[in-house]
Amino acid sequence: MEWLENDSDVDVEEYEWTDDESDEDNPVPEIHEQALEASHEEEHQPSHGESGQTSKKRRVELSNFNRTHVADKLQQACNGYKLPQGEIKKIAEEFMVSRWTVSRIWKLVQSQMIADEHINVANKRTEKVGRKRIQFNPEELKLIPLRKRTSVRAVAAALGIHRSTLHRLIKRGAIKKHSNALKPDLSSEHRQARVIWCLKSVIPGTKNTLPRFSHMYNVVHIDEKWFCMSKVTQKYYLAPDEKEPQRKCKSKRFIIKVMFIAGLARPIINNNGEVLFDGKVGIFPFTEVVPAKRTSKNKVAGTMETKPIRSVTKEVVKDKIVHDMLPSIRDKWPSWGTKDIFIVQDNAKPHISGREPEFVEEATKDGFNIRMVNQPAQSPDMNVLDLGYFRAVQSIKDQIAPKTVEELIEAVVKAYNEYDAKLINHIFLTLQTCMKETMKIKGSNKYHIPHMNKQSLKRRGELPNTIEVTQDLVDECHFWVENWSDLEDLEEEVNQSNAGNGSDSDDGVGIM
Repeated sequence: MEWLENDSDVDVEEYEWTDDESDEDNPVPEIHEQALEASHEEEHQPSHGESGQTSKKRRVELSNFNRTHVADKLQQACNGYKLPQGEIKKIAEEFMVSRWTVSRIWKLVQSQMIADEHINVANKRTEKVGRKRIQFNPEELKLIPLRKRTSVRAVAAALGIHRSTLHRLIKRGAIKKHSNALKPDLSSEHRQARVIWCLKSVIPGTKNTLPRFSHMYNVVHIDEKWFCMSKVTQKYYLAPDEKEPQRKCKSKRFIIKVMFIAGLARPIINNNGEVLFDGKVGIFPFTEVVPAKRTSKNKVAGTMETKPIRSVTKEVVKDKIVHDMLPSIRDKWPSWGTKDIFIVQDNAKPHISGREPEFVEEATKDGFNIRMVNQPAQSPDMNVLDLGYFRAVQSIKDQIAPKTVEELIEAVVKAYNEYDAKLINHIFLTLQTCMKETMKIKGSNKYHIPHMNKQSLKRRGELPNTIEVTQDLVDECHFWVENWSDLEDLEEEVNQSNAGNGSDSDDGVGIM
């Protein structure tokens, strides 16, 4: 290709250049002059790949400092308003840029020299350049029914944008992801019972102290849970070249599972962080040992084997509490602790009332006075096992991968015993914060579990033993409980009025 005498005109059709090389609006990192020669030598050393071809030159962009440096060299080399033959190519190789870039700078310098102006070859951009962000109006998203906002594809179609654009909006934080869990449907009686339950746990304040929840050291929470041999869907993290595991079973509908009943009290930890009592009173499976009915490849007929109890009736639960749970509480309870203990359970039909003669006899042995109380109905958030402990045990159990009923029982018991007692104490604090939120919204369960940064408070030695509440909140809840009937009627009238005005639009949830 022939260059003109002043190297100022370039035949664009013959010169193969890219948009990146000719885009003056692209951001340019600063390149120090001292590193240019070393980079230039490395750049011009031919590197050959498998095909034997020389690799592509690394793209370099010029900062305003280096553009000025190029302009100075061009002025020093020019004769009048013309450049010697090959000077543009020489400077382009020195700065490792395209001849087209140096040529454009020379055109700018040349025009300013002719007009007798101050030489200024800085980039013309002053603000952000490039394609502007797509503007998103959150109000448009709110107008879409929730039933049409359950996947990225559905939301993108409803908004009329591409899925990749929606992904960027989510990453940017303009749209947030939300996992919605079903919560128990509460009646007005349920809400009232929840507030009364929370108020009974509040210790009245004094002249110098605020009301606060009780320490709960004399409370044992019990509950039942099914633990399955394996999940239908399990997530793993694999190396790029690692083979994907294959899990098999005869039927996903009949995965072996065992029900356990667990008891948990609040751990007692002194000021030095020493655990005096871990609160783990025991976890017991509902199983039975029976002879095998027929011969199989694993056993012959008549071999004793452990089988899960499928039908957990009231008699089965009573037998497990009387013969396993209560003796375990007496054995593990600290000798210096109070003997008046309350067992908190939910309102499941198989549960006992605590007035059975067998229970009373076992609960009053060795000077103990153990009583059974029921937590409010439809309130799993009032039990520490449902609130977080069972989920933690499930996570630890899944890391063992049992294959038999005996291994499953061993894995669950091991996970139960390995859980840190200090974290159990955190769950009890979370229970008290949930009670506080329940009092604020008058018994409803429409709240987010508050986070109080317990680990940070613990490191600073500021972790509270109980949660404080204001006296105004306590008085307000007492007033609401005493007048809840009239207040509920008023609230019902307001809801009916809103429904008549059409304000209760279809949110698309599909749950009544």
